[in-house]
Amino acid sequence: SPLLRCLVLVLLSVGLVHATDDAPLLDCSTRRGLQECRTIGQDCKRDEITNQDNQKVVRITFPMKEHQVQFPCSKPFERPPIVIPSVKGSDGSTKLFAASMRSVTSESFTVNVQRVDDLDSPEMDCADIEICYVAVVM
Repeated sequence: SPLLRCLVLVLLSVGLVHATDDAPLLDCSTRRGLQECRTIGQDCKRDEITNQDNQKVVRITFPMKEHQVQFPCSKPFERPPIVIPSVKGSDGSTKLFAASMRSVTSESFTVNVQRVDDLDSPEMDCADIEICYVAVVM
């Protein structure tokens, strides 16, 4: 389709960058876009509760979490980019995550992340997750 061809051409011309914590900030005002992966914390919530036997136990849940991600820019994009997010779990994990965009500005975006796998024997350990995204100014 013409839209897909246009997106591929834009992605080829963007000059993608993989930002890290120690990487210098970019002047995004002159960029067409960027790519980045960064850790956004653990995929779970731990609560200490008292069970029916009056014992302290840790309850692990996997709630939807909202994350605000600042673009690694010293100057913001000219206008809000289109952001395509993906959530990456630990290597070898069977966990499945969904990401939905809440808002995008020229300086940051906010994304909801939710664990969505439904298995007979799910992984119940907490693990760090990453948000990987491509941001493209059209």
